Amino acid sequence: VVYVVLSLCVGLLCELKFGQEEVCTRILGAVEGDSAILFGKVFLWVLVLLFTACAQRHHSRARSRGYLRFYRKMQGLKYLPVHVHSAGNVLLLLVIAARMSPTVHTSMLLSILGLELLVSVPCLFYYTVKVIQFNRERAPPDVSQEENPHIPSETGFREGSNLEEVVEKQADLIEYLKQHNTSLSRRLLDLTAQH
Repeated sequence: VVYVVLSLCVGLLCELKFGQEEVCTRILGAVEGDSAILFGKVFLWVLVLLFTACAQRHHSRARSRGYLRFYRKMQGLKYLPVHVHSAGNVLLLLVIAARMSPTVHTSMLLSILGLELLVSVPCLFYYTVKVIQFNRERAPPDVSQEENPHIPSETGFREGSNLEEVVEKQADLIEYLKQHNTSLSRRLLDLTAQH
């Protein structure tokens, strides 16, 4: 949000020349306003990429702890901001490559940034709400819930259920059990080596 507001100020005051040329020259130096906006966009994209990598690491840890439903539910959502900003980068490159008047050029840059903001902020807000809800629940891992006899099992095929979803759940469970088995094997080897 801060980046878009700053870009809007730079675009309006420095590029569309609303009487603040000397202030822009003092702040930006020899860098043009559009270039400053693009440098900021690259920096923002790197931050979004780092956020996505951090989210991926945390989600992988949640998956390895047995929270398979949460992992599956957040799978597409965690990559959405980086996809939105990458698509915005492509649009920015198209605008840069097109020969337009400076006014249209700056207006297009600011429109793309505004569109990115309108799409990514609600997604990030929804993502944050879902993660906070998950953390507040403090539910036991899905794998331990499978062991409870009073909870109905999801093995087999029931009328009206989605076969793809069942297969995906079973694949996640198998992957978790493989990782858990490897972890237990390592722990057993360490204990054997100590004695």
